[in-house]
Amino acid sequence: MLERLLGGHALLLQDEFHVGTTNSSGKGSKRADFAFINKANNISLIEIKSPDTKLLGARYRDTFPLSKDISGGISQALIQRSELMMNFYQKRADSEVPFEVFAPRCYLIAGDLSSIASDKSKLRAFEVQRQAVSSHVTIMTFDELYAQFSSFNQLDF
Repeated sequence: MLERLLGGHALLLQDEFHVGTTNSSGKGSKRADFAFINKANNISLIEIKSPDTKLLGARYRDTFPLSKDISGGISQALIQRSELMMNFYQKRADSEVPFEVFAPRCYLIAGDLSSIASDKSKLRAFEVQRQAVSSHVTIMTFDELYAQFSSFNQLDF
């Protein structure tokens, strides 16, 4: 399913992919849940939260901000990409599979869109904010990922 999210062809480089460096005691390394590479060997980082992750926070005036967990996941993915870019040469030298950081893509898989689908204002707020960050982090919910996979494999759900 993750390969499908990345557009078809993708090779799992590693799960629990360490993007940063550690201190002398071995602590401090940032890591992505998964790292994939495409045909051009460009890396993509995937961060996964749980399906019950709240998508939106409490009402703020006439809208809803992204939840603490979603905004934290976005920040986490961006920091992981930044760390990888700073440590690229060391990481590539240590990797058995060559990869590049031409334009690392970041994905956040979290929550369930059906949890807000019945409230048009919540759905609008989520979609507007998701699209606003999409050039940096692609946010996909578990039910959307499943629907995409099911329709690709022509399964009924």
